[in-house]
Amino acid sequence: MPASRSVPARAVNVYESTETETGNSYTSTFHADGRFTNDLGNEGRWTYEDGVLCITVQDTELCNPFEAGEIGESVTTDEWRADGVEITITRIE
Repeated sequence: MPASRSVPARAVNVYESTETETGNSYTSTFHADGRFTNDLGNEGRWTYEDGVLCITVQDTELCNPFEAGEIGESVTTDEWRADGVEITITRIE
């Protein structure tokens, strides 16, 4: 696996994202081969380099500083949704 894809410490990292206002949640999976999938039906690619994670789905790319953290750790942010919705991201695997 290339060094640029080292953020997920395991072959697969899984995160649950929960919208702050609605409580709606979905699960996103970062595969070791650079694929990104979530249970909303989105598929794309991810890269990680110099502490910045980039996720590309269709023609939309979002890049932000990111640390994988330990299972159970969470962060709340409005930077990981193209529509600016605030979410809490929790690593679950």
